[in-house]
Amino acid sequence: MRAENPSAGKLGPVQLVPGVTTINGWAFLLTMFFVGVLAPFINFAQPYILTEHLRIPINEQGAVSGDLAFWSEVVMILLAGVMGAWSDTMGRRLVFVFGLAGVALSYVLYPLATSYEELLSYRLIYAVGMAAIGAMTIAIMAEYPVNQSRGKLSASVGVLSTLGVMFVVAVLAPLPARFVVGGATAVEAGRYTYWLTAGIALAGVLIAWLGLSKLKTARNTALSLMQRLRIGLTAGRNPRIALSYGAAFIGRTDLVVVVIFLSLWITHVALEQGMSTEEALIEAGIMLGLMQGAGILFMPIMGFLVDRINRVVAVALATGLALVGYLWLGLLDQPMGVQAYPAAIILGMGQASAILTAMALVGQEVSETETGAVSGLFTLFGAIGILLATKIGGLLFDAWMPGAPFVITGLANGVILIAALVMVGMGLHRGVHSDA
Repeated sequence: MRAENPSAGKLGPVQLVPGVTTINGWAFLLTMFFVGVLAPFINFAQPYILTEHLRIPINEQGAVSGDLAFWSEVVMILLAGVMGAWSDTMGRRLVFVFGLAGVALSYVLYPLATSYEELLSYRLIYAVGMAAIGAMTIAIMAEYPVNQSRGKLSASVGVLSTLGVMFVVAVLAPLPARFVVGGATAVEAGRYTYWLTAGIALAGVLIAWLGLSKLKTARNTALSLMQRLRIGLTAGRNPRIALSYGAAFIGRTDLVVVVIFLSLWITHVALEQGMSTEEALIEAGIMLGLMQGAGILFMPIMGFLVDRINRVVAVALATGLALVGYLWLGLLDQPMGVQAYPAAIILGMGQASAILTAMALVGQEVSETETGAVSGLFTLFGAIGILLATKIGGLLFDAWMPGAPFVITGLANGVILIAALVMVGMGLHRGVHSDA
């Protein structure tokens, strides 16, 4: 059995496949901590850049934020499948390192922008890097663990990623205020904070290069790029893989919507109450920290359940929690204070569970030769979800109400919940590798 192979490593309860060492596993988890910092911070701190660096009027920032995310996701849509297929040829490690290096460059350039157009160009560099990182994360999570450990590895990745977000809240969010107190201007404070974050990305480059597995997975090298992309679409005929694509559609949307529009909403409310932009960033960090804290506490529970219940049922549970949390928060008058805490806790639990269960489901169903192509399509559907949510959400944020992005994201979770329940009712939830 693979679990008994002496060349197979372990990460505590997570059993790795033969050829993947414990060092490879720990390097991946540590890299995911860095990704947990890098993925949300560019959006989390964006209201600061828009307000202090570019002086964009507050009543236009919803549409601007949505547009930046929209065009970023267009790039990710164009490259998601390409990155997965490219990694089938070049190897996961090289593509992962490429992505981290691109994100590091974007963090160096972002606070130097003097116009919206310049900011957008730097944001697209970030998008290229994140397209590579997203595809490689899914591929590695499908390839490193044995099937019985996929839920545990997904939970571990979720915990490390959430710790990365907590690092944003506890360490990075207060930095602009501290730099200003130390004598820096608001613009200088923003630059210093982003440049320190670029250093974190470079640390991730080093860990990934030295620690990830250098092995290349089994694949049919005779296939062209377009054939590999078609493999991902063909795999979607499996209803469970199709559901995982749908879950990716809303799962990746969840964190992006929270980070972009929660920070922007709180910034609006804080400025209306006479607070500074630096203080608003700290307040946003408190709410984000509460959500992520709830998520990190619930993640081990969900990881335990994913390995013991049917994974389609797990997707239904996760999206049900997210549905309640998003609608509750989105319909509040303001996302701060005691009245927002219960909604934030439930949202955090659902948000953390949604992508975990989607990753575990696709990892269960995909074959070894399909992994690169399917991981690329998984990322692609996530990017499409972000594209729609950010564009529509940004417009509705300014035109309707600040809670609009949360309402539409909650409804999207409801659609996936219904699809999962229909699959259970029709008996389509049981796959070849499922145990429940």
